[in-house]
Amino acid sequence: LNSLESEYENLSRLPQFQVHEKNIEHLSYMMEGQLETNEARFKPSAGRAGNITGFEFPAKVWSLTFDDGPKKETTLIILENLKKHNLKATFFQLTSLARANPEVGEAIRNAGMELASHSYTHQELTKVGATTLEKEITTAVKELSEHHQRPIKFFRLPYGAGVNSPGIRQKIADNQLIHVFWNIDTLDWMAQTPDKIVARTLALMKKTSRDQGILLFHDDHQRTVEATPKIMEFLKQENRRVCTLEQIVQDMNEGQSIVCPQK
Repeated sequence: LNSLESEYENLSRLPQFQVHEKNIEHLSYMMEGQLETNEARFKPSAGRAGNITGFEFPAKVWSLTFDDGPKKETTLIILENLKKHNLKATFFQLTSLARANPEVGEAIRNAGMELASHSYTHQELTKVGATTLEKEITTAVKELSEHHQRPIKFFRLPYGAGVNSPGIRQKIADNQLIHVFWNIDTLDWMAQTPDKIVARTLALMKKTSRDQGILLFHDDHQRTVEATPKIMEFLKQENRRVCTLEQIVQDMNEGQSIVCPQK
């Protein structure tokens, strides 16, 4: 628990930073993950099986995730860096931006990356009514799937807000989606240097119990473009394995002896 207290102190000290609901939830899920020892199978559900945090992953297994895109000026460079390092990632897209940047989506698909939903316009869903909630989840996923001509299996709430709301979680599950949280918040959405992003991310990764989890990045920032290559290099070391969420979930649900095998 000392690591949790230290994490909270670090968050609260950061300039220009106010502790947001999502960061409180982030800490609660860190604690929950440390206390939970049984590995659950994943499926669309408003309960534990319908939410992935990364703590459930086996040792040395990681998933790279990027939110808030696509943005041509940054997403395409991140995509090229992933290809250089022979890594796969999951891109949680806003449907409004995906429709406005079809060439970026085509590049992501052609590179064999995974596409997931991050709502339609990135509203905080705990503060909207039923009509907007329907658009931000149901309509967003339907149109994103049609746009990319492939099924969408995962959803991430904007700001992580609503992960503990039964009604919102049920709406996600009703759309046959699994919600994806994270256990490493890189804070790349904050105005800071790429070096600080790298230092924080690597420090948190090294503190995980089994060197495992889900990394939260945002592919609409230049600082993320500059920070992620060093983190990609770190992920390639010490027999770490990096896969899309779909691959990890499939392997774990099937009870594979090796999850996310190296190719």
